[in-house]
Amino acid sequence: MEYINRICVESEKIIVDFNEEFCKTLLEGNESQSIERIVTVFEILNYDSPQFFKDMSDSLIRKSVKLLKRLYGDDATLIDLNDLVCNSNGIGQKMINEFSKLPAKNPSEQKENEEIAIWFLTDYYSGVTGKRKGIIGKRKGTSTYEHCLGVRSQMSKLIF
Repeated sequence: MEYINRICVESEKIIVDFNEEFCKTLLEGNESQSIERIVTVFEILNYDSPQFFKDMSDSLIRKSVKLLKRLYGDDATLIDLNDLVCNSNGIGQKMINEFSKLPAKNPSEQKENEEIAIWFLTDYYSGVTGKRKGIIGKRKGTSTYEHCLGVRSQMSKLIF
């Protein structure tokens, strides 16, 4: 893979060193290419994770990159991706609100946009905000946010 500066195998652990220029251009180009690039990078970074967590991360990344590419186009950055998946100070929720107001190219894209926005607000972010009721009326969200910790923790390796 030409965009990886260095891969070392030491004591059964893979160490990846991405070059800065590649990281700055990960989200450039068309939507599907951007998605596959980011998915590949996280597959490499999380090579030793159990399949369940890889699948959860894959789903988060695909939805996130679709949202960012449709919202910002080639101006989307890894910092935007970090803001979306971490939702620090509600920045991610603001992005979702902005995204949900976008006009779609066709009814199929409109439906997909709605599904992405709903997934973030009622599933992914609910693990942080506690917007779903749990047992005996206690506030409890889903575990999706927790299960996607690998994506959030690996972002620091990509943001320069």
